[in-house]
Amino acid sequence: MDMVVGTAVSFIFFMGIALIATLAEMLFA
Repeated sequence: MDMVVGTAVSFIFFMGIALIATLAEMLFA
């Protein structure tokens, strides 16, 4: 169960970073 939770957290964290990077690129480009 811990492995599933860790995978979900890391996936959400990665998606959050990608979303922030995309928004920053749109704003500052």
